[in-house]
Amino acid sequence: MINWTDLKKLQSDKLNYQLKLNDLLKSPNVNIENINELKSEIIHINKQIEKIVGKKELERQDELKVKKIDTSLIDLNNYNILKNKYDKISNINNSTKKIIEIIKIYKNLDNDDVKVKVA
Repeated sequence: MINWTDLKKLQSDKLNYQLKLNDLLKSPNVNIENINELKSEIIHINKQIEKIVGKKELERQDELKVKKIDTSLIDLNNYNILKNKYDKISNINNSTKKIIEIIKIYKNLDNDDVKVKVA
């Protein structure tokens, strides 16, 4: 049985260590000993999380993350395709309006009813 309170505590500790490590790496005073200490703490917490959750479950969660990323990329691609189709349709609509305006000017028509036969 997974103890979720311990798992959440370990994950929050891991996140705090990662934030400290990130700040330390960006600081002008880089201390190799502190960096190695934080890295070893993160590795130790990862091993504890692996003991609690299990290696198979972690692999399954990683696979789900990859699938989620793949589906979001597919959704983004489909959105871009739809957007491009709409832009093309929109351009055709604008072009038709411009052609009608040119016909009005050419025939000196004042009324708004211009009939265009599309072959």
